[in-house]
Amino acid sequence: MGSHRLAVYLVLRRGDDVLFGLRSGTGYRDGEYGLPSGKVHAGELLIDAIVREAQEEVDLDLDPSSLQLAHMVERHTPTGLWLDFFFLCTEWPGEPRNAESHKCAALEWLTPDHPAVIEYISAVLGHIQTGEAFSTHSGP
Repeated sequence: MGSHRLAVYLVLRRGDDVLFGLRSGTGYRDGEYGLPSGKVHAGELLIDAIVREAQEEVDLDLDPSSLQLAHMVERHTPTGLWLDFFFLCTEWPGEPRNAESHKCAALEWLTPDHPAVIEYISAVLGHIQTGEAFSTHSGP
Protein backbone atom coordinates (compact mmCIF):
# COMPACT_ATOMS: atom_id res chain seq x y z
CA MET A 1 0.00 0.00 0.00
CA GLY A 2 1.30 3.44 -0.86
CA SER A 3 1.75 6.02 1.81
CA HIS A 4 -0.89 8.64 2.42
CA ARG A 5 -0.31 12.35 2.56
CA LEU A 6 -2.01 14.13 5.44
CA ALA A 7 -3.98 17.37 5.30
CA VAL A 8 -6.08 19.30 7.80
CA TYR A 9 -9.14 21.48 7.12
CA LEU A 10 -10.77 24.09 9.34
CA VAL A 11 -14.57 24.24 9.43
CA LEU A 12 -15.39 27.54 11.15
CA ARG A 13 -19.15 27.43 11.52
CA ARG A 14 -21.33 30.41 12.43
CA GLY A 15 -24.98 29.35 12.45
CA ASP A 16 -25.68 27.72 9.08
CA ASP A 17 -22.70 29.39 7.41
CA VAL A 18 -19.10 28.23 7.09
CA LEU A 19 -16.04 30.39 6.38
CA PHE A 20 -14.65 29.75 2.90
CA GLY A 21 -11.75 31.23 0.99
CA LEU A 22 -11.94 31.99 -2.73
CA ARG A 23 -8.88 30.20 -4.15
CA SER A 24 -6.67 32.35 -6.36
CA GLY A 25 -3.19 31.97 -7.79
CA THR A 26 -2.64 28.44 -6.46
CA GLY A 27 -3.00 26.41 -9.64
CA TYR A 28 -5.51 24.14 -7.89
CA ARG A 29 -9.26 24.80 -8.08
CA ASP A 30 -8.74 28.56 -8.44
CA GLY A 31 -12.06 30.41 -8.66
CA GLU A 32 -13.71 27.93 -6.29
CA TYR A 33 -14.28 28.17 -2.55
CA GLY A 34 -12.26 26.00 -0.20
CA LEU A 35 -11.66 25.83 3.53
CA PRO A 36 -8.60 27.05 5.38
CA SER A 37 -6.39 23.98 5.08
CA GLY A 38 -2.93 22.66 4.55
CA LYS A 39 -0.51 19.79 4.59
CA VAL A 40 0.64 18.29 7.86
CA HIS A 41 4.41 18.71 8.26
CA ALA A 42 6.62 15.71 9.00
CA GLY A 43 6.42 14.89 12.70
CA GLU A 44 3.64 17.43 13.32
CA LEU A 45 0.56 16.49 15.34
CA LEU A 46 -2.77 16.98 13.57
CA ILE A 47 -4.03 19.40 16.23
CA ASP A 48 -0.86 21.47 15.95
CA ALA A 49 -1.19 21.52 12.16
CA ILE A 50 -4.76 22.87 12.22
CA VAL A 51 -3.89 25.50 14.83
CA ARG A 52 -0.93 26.57 12.66
CA GLU A 53 -3.02 26.71 9.48
CA ALA A 54 -5.71 28.79 11.22
CA GLN A 55 -3.03 31.28 12.25
CA GLU A 56 -1.34 31.36 8.84
CA GLU A 57 -4.47 31.58 6.67
CA VAL A 58 -7.14 33.41 8.69
CA ASP A 59 -5.11 35.01 11.51
CA LEU A 60 -6.94 33.21 14.33
CA ASP A 61 -5.23 31.98 17.49
CA LEU A 62 -7.36 28.91 18.18
CA ASP A 63 -7.42 27.02 21.45
CA PRO A 64 -6.96 23.32 20.62
CA SER A 65 -9.80 22.49 23.04
CA SER A 66 -12.20 24.46 20.79
CA LEU A 67 -11.51 22.10 17.88
CA GLN A 68 -13.41 18.88 17.31
CA LEU A 69 -12.36 16.25 14.77
CA ALA A 70 -15.57 16.04 12.74
CA HIS A 71 -14.69 13.93 9.69
CA MET A 72 -11.93 12.08 7.91
CA VAL A 73 -11.90 11.44 4.16
CA GLU A 74 -9.62 9.11 2.26
CA ARG A 75 -9.11 10.87 -1.06
CA HIS A 76 -7.67 9.20 -4.14
CA THR A 77 -6.26 11.86 -6.51
CA PRO A 78 -3.98 11.94 -9.53
CA THR A 79 -1.17 13.08 -7.18
CA GLY A 80 -1.66 10.20 -4.73
CA LEU A 81 -3.58 9.16 -1.66
CA TRP A 82 -4.63 11.72 0.94
CA LEU A 83 -6.08 11.46 4.42
CA ASP A 84 -7.97 14.69 5.07
CA PHE A 85 -8.96 15.59 8.64
CA PHE A 86 -11.76 18.14 9.07
CA PHE A 87 -11.84 20.01 12.38
CA LEU A 88 -15.01 21.82 13.45
CA CYS A 89 -14.85 25.04 15.45
CA THR A 90 -17.87 27.08 16.56
CA GLU A 91 -16.22 29.49 19.04
CA TRP A 92 -13.05 31.49 18.48
CA PRO A 93 -11.49 34.77 19.59
CA GLY A 94 -11.50 37.71 17.19
CA GLU A 95 -12.58 37.94 13.56
CA PRO A 96 -11.01 35.91 10.78
CA ARG A 97 -9.09 37.91 8.19
CA ASN A 98 -7.50 36.94 4.92
CA ALA A 99 -3.84 36.50 5.89
CA GLU A 100 -2.80 34.87 2.60
CA SER A 101 -4.07 37.22 -0.10
CA HIS A 102 -1.59 35.73 -2.58
CA LYS A 103 -3.56 32.43 -2.42
CA CYS A 104 -7.01 33.65 -1.41
CA ALA A 105 -8.98 36.40 -3.18
CA ALA A 106 -11.61 36.76 -0.44
CA LEU A 107 -13.11 35.19 2.67
CA GLU A 108 -16.87 34.60 2.60
CA TRP A 109 -19.43 33.13 4.99
CA LEU A 110 -21.44 30.76 2.79
CA THR A 111 -23.76 27.79 3.17
CA PRO A 112 -21.94 24.49 2.54
CA ASP A 113 -24.13 23.76 -0.51
CA HIS A 114 -23.13 26.98 -2.31
CA PRO A 115 -22.47 26.01 -5.96
CA ALA A 116 -18.95 27.51 -6.05
CA VAL A 117 -17.73 25.39 -3.10
CA ILE A 118 -15.30 22.63 -4.16
CA GLU A 119 -17.45 19.54 -4.63
CA TYR A 120 -15.70 17.11 -2.28
CA ILE A 121 -15.64 19.74 0.48
CA SER A 122 -19.36 20.33 0.08
CA ALA A 123 -19.89 16.56 0.28
CA VAL A 124 -17.77 16.30 3.45
CA LEU A 125 -19.72 19.13 5.09
CA GLY A 126 -22.89 17.18 4.32
CA HIS A 127 -21.38 14.12 6.02
CA ILE A 128 -20.49 16.23 9.06
CA GLN A 129 -24.08 17.52 9.21
CA THR A 130 -25.42 13.94 9.29
CA GLY A 131 -22.81 12.77 11.80
CA GLU A 132 -20.82 10.52 9.47
CA ALA A 133 -17.20 10.25 10.61
CA PHE A 134 -15.56 8.79 7.48
CA SER A 135 -15.91 8.86 3.71
CA THR A 136 -13.91 8.22 0.57
CA HIS A 137 -13.54 10.35 -2.53
CA SER A 138 -11.91 9.78 -5.90
CA GLY A 139 -10.92 12.64 -8.14
CA PRO A 140 -8.96 15.88 -8.08
